Amino acid sequence: MRLRPDGAIEILLNSGLAADRVHNFLSTQIARVLGGIRLPKAEAVFVDGYAYWSSENTHNPFVTGVASGASPVYACVAAKSMSFVSAELFYYADASVPFVVAEQHGGIRAAQALMSEIVDRGEGVEGLHDRVRAACDDFTASFTPPPEILIEPLAGRSDLSDDRPARQALDDAKARTGLDAYGRPFVIRYTVLPSGQLSTTDYTTAGRTIVIVSPQMSAEERRAALIFAFAGSFLYIHYEGISPTLVYGYSDWAARDQTNPFIGGAHGTDTPKSLCDYLPQADFAQSSTKGAVWLSALPFVMEEQRSAAAGANALLTELVSQRSLDLAAWRSRVAASCASFLASGGRP
Repeated sequence: MRLRPDGAIEILLNSGLAADRVHNFLSTQIARVLGGIRLPKAEAVFVDGYAYWSSENTHNPFVTGVASGASPVYACVAAKSMSFVSAELFYYADASVPFVVAEQHGGIRAAQALMSEIVDRGEGVEGLHDRVRAACDDFTASFTPPPEILIEPLAGRSDLSDDRPARQALDDAKARTGLDAYGRPFVIRYTVLPSGQLSTTDYTTAGRTIVIVSPQMSAEERRAALIFAFAGSFLYIHYEGISPTLVYGYSDWAARDQTNPFIGGAHGTDTPKSLCDYLPQADFAQSSTKGAVWLSALPFVMEEQRSAAAGANALLTELVSQRSLDLAAWRSRVAASCASFLASGGRP
């Protein structure tokens, strides 16, 4: 967004944005412009929150609940430690919640009157913290979060209707990764998948992630497949644009995939040595192939051996901070991990 020499305000948009994101972005930016013009004495964070409220942005958890992609409860927890700078994940949503709650109690005019009061008092960020805390308490008191796990029943398989194994797998995934889905529900659907696939994930339904799992697995295989899916979902939710190579390798590590020779030991012709010999021809661009997944898990396996799960998670943080994954550098890192693993006697 910029001011042109002729006095017009120019808003630049990525041509690849979906229609709903265009609407959300434009409505919020136009409201920010109007707020800046009409409320020049207001703190920018109040103008941003007011604009986000007035635009009824569908990504605002206080407007659309978990359909936004996150639970209001998580946004409120985040607010407790926020500095209210625009780079923070829930900056706009949390800045908007006082106006959302004001509208709930007194309609649009009540939210408008709240903004006038804030401007008249000359409130700053400290005042915002107090208002957000009070508004969050008010909002969450009447908000019932949806269950994190929903099981779609499969005819003739009553044993798969129990949600406890899936909930345990979700807890394990959170513990291994230190991440979560911001309260976004997971729907577990059991379906026979093509080509021997064990699981896949569908992100196309707003506000929920559908994990499709083959029913033709043992309980332990099913648990690993679910943790793999949950961990991968966490990464896509937390790190926009993350490389699938990292997602598959890290998720395989998080799931403690016992079919991976670096984790469960050799089985058949698949051994740590055979995989390391395969490394020069492994196609990390085709990140979902079995050999590439197992090899991409190895750096995380080695970091866990050195520093427990915290070491693997620190490696992930380092890698995602680089914005894009250099596949040549990744191949070199895997090669170094192979050398270390084999030198240690190949212990899984």
